[in-house]
Amino acid sequence: MRVIFSRLSDKGFTLQKTVAGTDATDGAQFSFLHTFNKDTVYTANFALIYKHNLTNDGNGDHNAFWSTQFSVEGALTSDESQAEDAWIFRGGFIYDHGGTSIHQRLRGYYLSLDAKMESDQDFKTKKLTFEGQFIPTLQALNIGAPRNPDYLKPVQFRWRPYFGLDVGHTFKRGGSSETGDTILRFVPRVRPALYLNFLSIPLGFTDTYVYADDTFYFLPLEDVKRRHNFFTSGFNIDVTPNFGLGLTYKNGETAPKFTRVNTLGGVLTVRFGQQ
Repeated sequence: MRVIFSRLSDKGFTLQKTVAGTDATDGAQFSFLHTFNKDTVYTANFALIYKHNLTNDGNGDHNAFWSTQFSVEGALTSDESQAEDAWIFRGGFIYDHGGTSIHQRLRGYYLSLDAKMESDQDFKTKKLTFEGQFIPTLQALNIGAPRNPDYLKPVQFRWRPYFGLDVGHTFKRGGSSETGDTILRFVPRVRPALYLNFLSIPLGFTDTYVYADDTFYFLPLEDVKRRHNFFTSGFNIDVTPNFGLGLTYKNGETAPKFTRVNTLGGVLTVRFGQQ
């Protein structure tokens, strides 16, 4: 299986958890989640991404690249009403500026411009949006720094802010709580993570970490009371770079339907092509 992963990775493919932007922090997740006051649900949360580097920035800076990126992302579940329940098809351009200093305070950034089709699992909801995302890097404050760059430190803290904008149209509303046909969303997000190297090193694991991830959807064209927040957190052990185990908790409402999720359970993670 590692040979298969390596071949796909060499050709520009990445498998990870459904996540906006370049931060491949979690593998694809296959979960056994208990919905509070209801039954256990089984979920698959994955993104298969193809990325093709076009060129550097033209100034000899090989840490900066224009790329095309296409992905099929799924949050699929055995109980439609209690999980994220989504397909997302995304394609567009990204500009990834690495760690070379481009400003006294800004060490790098990631910018993506995509066309995105959102649907629920049964395609009863269909939405087409144009998405823009900006993700800064500031190593002095551990913002967007490379994942666990100093493995010998006993504990490391990293966090990453995301700034997103979605503009589009709803073609089929289905069970979505967005009432207008015109879509306008401001989508800030933040992800802090604490890497527990004092556990990983003696146990021989690739990584051991706890994380939180909070996404806030502000929909100015909707009723002002309809502000949706989606929070996840968990404890993950990456036994190898490709496989891991974890525990995850989810609470909130997420696109495209904004149906409430409240689950806790174990996950198996699978990853290749990690950036």
